[in-house]
Amino acid sequence: YANRSLAYSKALRYEEALKDADKAIECNSMWAKAHWRRGEALGFLKRYPESLKSFHKGWMLEPENKEFSKRIWWSIERHTREQIAEGIIDMLQDLETKGLIDPATHETVARSEMIEGLFKQIYIWHLDKPHPGDYYKYYLKYVKEGMAPGYAYMERSHMYAGANCYLQARVDAQLAVNFWEKVRETDHDLLAYRLPRCLMDQPGTTRPFKWLQLNPLGLAYYRLGEAFEAERDHPDNTWVEATKAYTRAVDLDHENTDYQGHLGDAGSFLSNKQMASVLSEIYNEAGKNLENPILCGIVDKPDGQQSLWRCEGMIRFPEAVPRLFSAKARDLLRGSIAAAVGVTKLKVMIDKVRPPNLVKKDGLPPSLEVHFQVQVGVEKELAEAFVEKFRKSPLDVIGGTALTEGRKMGPIEVETAEVKIVDITPIIQKANEEEEEVEEEEESSSDEDEDTWYKKNNMLIPARPKMDLELPYRSYKLVYTNGQPVERTDKHPFCMSRVYYDNKERPKEVWAEMSDGTCAWRQSGDEVALMCLKVPKGAVRSDLEVTVEMRYIKVANRRSGEVYLQGKLFREIIPEDSVWTTGDGTRDEGFMMYLKKMNLELYQKHWQHNRMWWQQLFEHHAQIVWDDYDKDYSDLPAPILQEHFLNEARRDKERHLEHFEKESRERLSDRNDMRRRKRQERLNELRGNQKQDWVLMDRLRPAVDEMRGGVPGGRDR
Repeated sequence: YANRSLAYSKALRYEEALKDADKAIECNSMWAKAHWRRGEALGFLKRYPESLKSFHKGWMLEPENKEFSKRIWWSIERHTREQIAEGIIDMLQDLETKGLIDPATHETVARSEMIEGLFKQIYIWHLDKPHPGDYYKYYLKYVKEGMAPGYAYMERSHMYAGANCYLQARVDAQLAVNFWEKVRETDHDLLAYRLPRCLMDQPGTTRPFKWLQLNPLGLAYYRLGEAFEAERDHPDNTWVEATKAYTRAVDLDHENTDYQGHLGDAGSFLSNKQMASVLSEIYNEAGKNLENPILCGIVDKPDGQQSLWRCEGMIRFPEAVPRLFSAKARDLLRGSIAAAVGVTKLKVMIDKVRPPNLVKKDGLPPSLEVHFQVQVGVEKELAEAFVEKFRKSPLDVIGGTALTEGRKMGPIEVETAEVKIVDITPIIQKANEEEEEVEEEEESSSDEDEDTWYKKNNMLIPARPKMDLELPYRSYKLVYTNGQPVERTDKHPFCMSRVYYDNKERPKEVWAEMSDGTCAWRQSGDEVALMCLKVPKGAVRSDLEVTVEMRYIKVANRRSGEVYLQGKLFREIIPEDSVWTTGDGTRDEGFMMYLKKMNLELYQKHWQHNRMWWQQLFEHHAQIVWDDYDKDYSDLPAPILQEHFLNEARRDKERHLEHFEKESRERLSDRNDMRRRKRQERLNELRGNQKQDWVLMDRLRPAVDEMRGGVPGGRDR
């Protein structure tokens, strides 16, 4: 069976090749070559999602076989963006079924809306980027390595944000952040989990793009920012939280211009006070617990009347900006201070970071201020020793040149660096009171009823989003002749569509298939081709009753009375010149009708060729969007087509003449300019000046402002 499948493929008989490949798999499902034959046949039939599954099964059986890896990428590369979205959603649903990720708890939509939402996001992600886009590489990674929960939550957040489910997108993005934070404890840089990203770097050059490796934690924060940003007028829009998330994303991937652009847009909606609050909250790593080191486990409770101590310090970087004080820089600073004090890194906290524009001190230049705290507990001797070290050499305490040069933070201001010891004993009483309150809350929560427990644990039925997503293809879809989906065209703002008048340049045939599955149709300038999909395969001509009138057609079974297709046409046809055929296959090899257009509108105004275009097949059908696919005008009536070619030839001649005259004027202007420049250079020499180039003379000469009566003003060239 496998060998005969190969022979059928060589003979271009792919349907027979697929049947034999299926037989070979039935005989031995663990044979990789049988799956290869099936994948090849499906690929030639342009059924790429199914082809991918077959090649993947073969690769799982022979993972060392590089040919399977090549074919997997070959199949993915030929997916449409909508098929990529559908494949990722299938993976997400499979992970939910297996219990590897949590189901949606706040908002959800139908599957068709999920596909449309993720397609919209993929379209934006690939905008102005080379084909194939980044998502094709992501899909390859997911297919071969599996989709880790962190990736799954990020993709689901991306999908729900595209489907206007912003509340659920926030939940998923936060779950992704939590996942990658845990992974980061063992792999700080997350190098093994990074994703490729193509960005526009130098437009207009031979190398306009640059490729980055995205930190997954930064991408998770970026998804969180998108979810908080929502749409500008959406009720779930929160600019403050979006700015916080984008700031953390930029902190982790500071070279990513996408992150920087979104951060700038979100930050533009905040006041200076709000922005300062955001920065203070982000760079205060311990948050509110910083004032309560006992409750957060940083120091132990003292025995008896012992006092607790901590060091509070400040360092100023005059050449640094908040963007440079990245997560790595903060981690290095905390580690260096912890080593200098003799404590663990957990006890060193970055209290706050104040950007230069918020630091105003008399006689001092604007600088980035970093405030830190070190919890030493009852060991005051450690604090005193650290203060002495810090005052002698602050640079050595913060790690030397590793922070100031390697991280490009620039030098520090040694004179203004300061540190002090603070007694935090009064916090002990407050800590004890808070512990008692927490214990009381835990005791009361144990008696909560079942409804309260469900609400607390988000065991709710997901709701619809506040604003529904508009689906562009509810009533029809665009397919090729064999039924495979068409890659959607990138829409032009003015709904423009390419038109073909030459028969040799005709586009590939695209059909509009109705969602009810009754028919698929396409049109050219002179006819409408129609596939009746409900006519059974191998139907006998004598069993079919076909009615073709000027504005009405009907296809029915003469014996059973079943109606396969009927309706009132959108415009008139010529019944005498319309034909129908039937075959033993399906789609274009089954029942076909070719309806001759009457084109009365075209004969009224022969120069407006779009007047003959049908917006719909039947009057009860929804209209086909004008720019969904290219137009074929190659079979317009001969007199109209001849008149069009004559007009085009006349316009081409006029365009060539205008271009020749424009070039002549430009050459004459260039000669006059050169003559004027040479004359000015010679006059300058005759006046006894040193020989100078005209460009230098023009720069040195004061310009004359004609509006001010010859007074030298702005440059006048």
